[in-house]
Amino acid sequence: MKIFNKIIFLILFTFLSCKESIIDPPHPISSPAKNVVINELFRIDSTKYYSHWWIEIYNPTNNDVSISNWKIKFINSNLEISLSDQKTTSVINKGSFIVITNNKNIFDDFWNIAPLTILLDFSKIFPIIKDSDEVQLIDNENKIISILRFGNYKCSGKDPFPNNQSFGSVEEWHSICRYADPFGAFDTGNSKNDFFEETNPIAGYYSQRMKY
Repeated sequence: MKIFNKIIFLILFTFLSCKESIIDPPHPISSPAKNVVINELFRIDSTKYYSHWWIEIYNPTNNDVSISNWKIKFINSNLEISLSDQKTTSVINKGSFIVITNNKNIFDDFWNIAPLTILLDFSKIFPIIKDSDEVQLIDNENKIISILRFGNYKCSGKDPFPNNQSFGSVEEWHSICRYADPFGAFDTGNSKNDFFEETNPIAGYYSQRMKY
């Protein structure tokens, strides 16, 4: 009798063990940005005929934000751009984008810009950014509110942002793009974690790729 009971137990155990396992799909990791962020960077090396770059900033907040006296700074490339030098706009609306380029003629040859996206033309500032750099978005109080490190960038001296690792490099005609978040833009303050290689760059569009 005991042997019979053991056999029944083994049969039931085997049957239940083979039952199909149902696993919920992974949910996006949420780390929403609390301010305007650097959202995407595209660059073609200075040795190429169509050498140019553009950078996109995005306002994922629920409020329109004044960008008067804001600037974008490229550390290694020794380049600083005052957004106040362009009179096109002084505000980045909630959920909107601003794209800055150093060569509007080449930009227009290759890129269509999304509706409601403002393009700022800094063609007079032609320097090409280096392949390893730190880009800073700085507000009117001279506070760094967003950073993108890329290439093999290393901070010289004491690093004020030691947890911000460089993203690395991308293939030509690809961009460095920020992950989306269910509640806006994904932002942990670590470039290596917050960005991905976009194979189809589009200026002025919200990223559809979420961080899992």
